[in-house]
Amino acid sequence: MKFSYQDIKHLLQHMGLPVLVWTVLVASMCGVTLTWDSRALVAHAEEKARYISAQDTLIRQWNASHGGGYVPHSHQGYASPDVRGELSVSATEPSVFDLPETTYKVLTFAVIWLVGICGLVWWNAREKHMRYSMHASEQHKKQIESNLRLAERYDRATHLPNRRYLLETLENIITSEEEPSPFAAVMLIEFPDLPRVQRAYSNNLAALLLRKAAERISGCLLSRDLVARVNEHRLGVVLRIVKPSNLQAIADKIAREFEAPLTYEDDEFQLMPVFGAASAPDEGTEADVLFSRAVTGLEIGVRQSHQQVGFAPASNHLFQRRIQLEKDLRRAIRERELQVHYQPQIDIVEERVIGAEALVRWYHPQKGVISPAEFIPWLEEAGLMERLGEHVLRDACLQFVRLRELGYPGLRLSVNLSARQFRDIKLAETIDEILQESGMLACDLELEITEGSFIEDFERTVHVMTELKSLGVRIAIDDFGTGFSSLSYLSKLPIDTLKIDRSFVSEIEEQEDVAHIVDAIVTLAEKLGFDVVAEGVESESQVRLLSLKGCRIMQGYVFAKPLAGYDLEDYIASRMHGRLQLAGENDVATA
Repeated sequence: MKFSYQDIKHLLQHMGLPVLVWTVLVASMCGVTLTWDSRALVAHAEEKARYISAQDTLIRQWNASHGGGYVPHSHQGYASPDVRGELSVSATEPSVFDLPETTYKVLTFAVIWLVGICGLVWWNAREKHMRYSMHASEQHKKQIESNLRLAERYDRATHLPNRRYLLETLENIITSEEEPSPFAAVMLIEFPDLPRVQRAYSNNLAALLLRKAAERISGCLLSRDLVARVNEHRLGVVLRIVKPSNLQAIADKIAREFEAPLTYEDDEFQLMPVFGAASAPDEGTEADVLFSRAVTGLEIGVRQSHQQVGFAPASNHLFQRRIQLEKDLRRAIRERELQVHYQPQIDIVEERVIGAEALVRWYHPQKGVISPAEFIPWLEEAGLMERLGEHVLRDACLQFVRLRELGYPGLRLSVNLSARQFRDIKLAETIDEILQESGMLACDLELEITEGSFIEDFERTVHVMTELKSLGVRIAIDDFGTGFSSLSYLSKLPIDTLKIDRSFVSEIEEQEDVAHIVDAIVTLAEKLGFDVVAEGVESESQVRLLSLKGCRIMQGYVFAKPLAGYDLEDYIASRMHGRLQLAGENDVATA
C-alpha cells in the first residue's frame, strides 16, 4: 500500500503535525510503506527553473514600470497546469517533507523506538509499584498475624509458655506414636501469698516473681520437662517420664527451693508453694481430664495448709466428690438452681445499652454461689452441657422478648455455645425451635463460639456456621486472639463480631505489646467489616484507651456486673433516655 506525498501534505494542512506524526507511526506499525515519486520531483524542479528563466525579462519590465520590488501574483511560484496536479506546493515555501525516503524511515523508526522505550519504562514502573504494594500489604498481614500469635502459646508478662501450650504438650506426650511415654504427669503449683504481693506492689512485680519462681522450678526438673504459667498466681509443669510414686519426691524437692525468699532489689518475698498433680494413664488419658484433676488436687492442698507442701493428687475420694458434684448439677438443672444473669453491652459513642451477654450462676442451697470456673468443666465432662445450654438459651430468649414488649426493641442477646454444643448435629434445629417457641427475632440473637471449638474440623465448622447463619442469627468469635488466631479462617467463616478477651483488656495499660495486639484486632475487624466488643472492662482509663483505639462496644464491671432479669430491665429503663454513667458514679456495681 502506498502513502502518497499529497496525502501527507493534506494531513499536515488540515490536522496538524501531531496527527501527521501519529499517522506515520501507525502506518509504519501496520506495515504501510511510504513511497515518494522521485522522478516526478526532478521533472518538476527542471521545468520550474526553465519557466522562471523565461519570465525573467517580463518580471524586470514589470518592476521597472511599477517602481520595482513587487512580483505579480501570476508570477509567484510555479503554476504549470500539467504538473500542478502531481505536486501543488509553493516554490517560495519549501515543504518540511521534502526529505529523502531514508530520512523518513529513520525518523519513523526513531519515533517508534522512543514511544516503545517510554512505554516500557512506564510499564516497568507500574509493575514495580504493584509488586511493592502487594509486598507491603502481605508484610502488614504477616505483622498482624504475628502480633496475634504472640499470645497463643506464651504469657505476655512472664514470657513463659501458657496454659494452651502446656495442654498441647501434655496431649502430644500422651498420644504420641513416635515416642510413647509409659508415664506422664501434670503438676500445678500455686503461691497463695502472691495475690497480697500483687495488691501491695503491682502486677509487674507479681509477674517478675512468678518468672523467678519458674526458674527455680526448672532447676529441679529435666531439660525435657516444661514449666508454664496457667493463670495469675499459678504455674504448671509437664513431666514427660515420671512414675506416680515419684511425684511426691519432686514436689518436696521444689518446695525446698523456696525455703529461701525470692528477692527484688532490696526486698525479700517468702512464697511457699502448694501442689496438685495427676498422672497418666492411671488418672486419665486426656490432657483436659488430667488438668482438671490436678486443679481439684490443688484446691485440696490449698485448704490443707498454706505453710507447707500440700501435695494432693487426684484419687478415689476426689472421684467420689466428682460423682457428688455431677449429682448436684443434675438436680440444679432440674430444680432451676442455675440462673441466667445478663451483663449489659454498651455503645460508648452513642452512650446507650445495645444488648447483653447471658451468663450462668449456680446458687447451691448449702454451698451458696459456686463459680462457673468450677462447675462448667464438670458439666462438659458429664455430658450435661447440651441440657444447660438449651436451658440458658430458652430463658434468655424469653427475657429479651419481654424487653421488646416493654418497649426496648433491637437489643442484642449474646449467648455462649460450648465446644460440645457446637459439635451437636442438631444444633441449628434446636436453636430454630427455641426461636419459634419464644418469639425471639433471629437477627437479635448472637451466638458466641470460642476458637478452640472449631479449629479441629474446619470444613464441618463452615457447614455448621452456614446453617446457623441461614436462620438469621449473628455469630461472634469469643476470646479472640487467645486461641488459633489465624487470619486465614476469618475470610472463610460467616462471622459478624470479634470479642477482645479480658486478658488483653486487663493488661492494655501496662503492657505495650498487648496494646499493639488490641490495635491489630480492631484494625483487622474494621477492614473485614466486623463489630468489635471488649469484655472485662473494669476502669475508666481502660474505657478511654479502648475508645482511642477505635473500640466502641464494651462490657464489664465499670458499667455493670451481671444482673438478674428484673435488674436488667431497671438498668435499661434508667439509661435509655439519660446520660450513660459508669459504675463508680452510681450504685450499679452493687445493684
